[in-house]
Formats: sequence, C-alpha cells, structure tokens
Amino acid sequence: MPLNSGAKSNHSQGIGDGLNLIKRVAELCGWSVNVATTNDEFHLSIQITADEI
Repeated sequence: MPLNSGAKSNHSQGIGDGLNLIKRVAELCGWSVNVATTNDEFHLSIQITADEI
C-alpha cells in the first residue's frame, strides 16, 4: 500500500515516506486521504470540507 511508511515503486529513488507523511498530516487535520493505484501510477485525493479552507 503506497501510504505505508517505506512503501515505494521499483522506479522510486526516495525512501518511501512522502505519502505516509501526507496521510499523517491530513489525518491530524481531520481530512480524508484516498489513493488509487494502477500499475506504477497512483492517484491521490485529499477531501477537505469548505469550512476548513
């Protein structure tokens, strides 16, 4: 799962903590984070209510 610490694709040069950090910050703010993966691509969405903007 891409949102787990240390998870990364075979082509990644990073350490795999970026998406996990985004998820943790979003959850602390009360936001919803969704990830969909296909092959080596991912789509990230963060849901924020209008009151939080």
